[in-house]
Amino acid sequence: MPDPTNLAAFGILDPEPIDTSPAREPLVAQVGDQLIVFPTDWPQCVAADSGKRRCRGAVAGVEGYEGWEDYYVPELDGKVCALLTSWEDSLILQRCEKHAEKDAKTLLAPEWVYFNPADHASLVRRQYRRIIWTPAGLRKSTGHSTPVARHQPALDDKLAELLIKAAELRATPPTVTTALYRYYDAQDRLLYVGITDNLIGRTMDHVQRSSWSEFATRATIERYPTRKEADEAERAAITAERPLFNAQYQDTPETHRRLVEYLIEQGRTDLLVAKVSRG
Repeated sequence: MPDPTNLAAFGILDPEPIDTSPAREPLVAQVGDQLIVFPTDWPQCVAADSGKRRCRGAVAGVEGYEGWEDYYVPELDGKVCALLTSWEDSLILQRCEKHAEKDAKTLLAPEWVYFNPADHASLVRRQYRRIIWTPAGLRKSTGHSTPVARHQPALDDKLAELLIKAAELRATPPTVTTALYRYYDAQDRLLYVGITDNLIGRTMDHVQRSSWSEFATRATIERYPTRKEADEAERAAITAERPLFNAQYQDTPETHRRLVEYLIEQGRTDLLVAKVSRG
């Protein structure tokens, strides 16, 4: 029986097994100012493993990845959720850590392609124009006063006066800040700590991908003026507060044991597999 204090025995710290089924969603990654797209949701190594068989390893760098952010596509006036990487070389070469050396035998060419708005439009979430209620009626925020409805709701004098006053005020757009967030379970135990510049997008990503999201009942948010300050605060929070599901900054036997004990308590030992997502 595997040692329950060693998550590697359960495959949790190993790369996800590769499934090249065409039903899986493509992966979009951001390398510098360029988006690249893989045919499946995680790139598989292109090197030869044993004999003429393709390596089954997933492409990943030593430092892993930083997270997911929305990338604006002006051609389609929409956003695509892209993986931010800190391991561009292995990603472009499409090599796992085992075959990171360039002289390792290549079985086939890397399968990624440059993001093309025409070819990858299905991956883009279109922007919805905001509807603005003005004294003249409902308008789209397109830069032009284009009516969006033939029948406009009647405005009383007080509301019309307030809208005119609001239009005369010069509002200053908020400064973009980085959020440091914490998720807790029903017993107020800290599950996860993270940072993001796009809180809505990152929250949706956690709901869809993170195994701990089903245990979360509340969250707290702190704002920092720069990404660097938020990163330092995140490191300090993880080190001091020891969230259950963060692997970064606390990859220790004690952390592994606490996570296994928690999943046993929750009756979710099915999560002790490589498929589990801790972030």
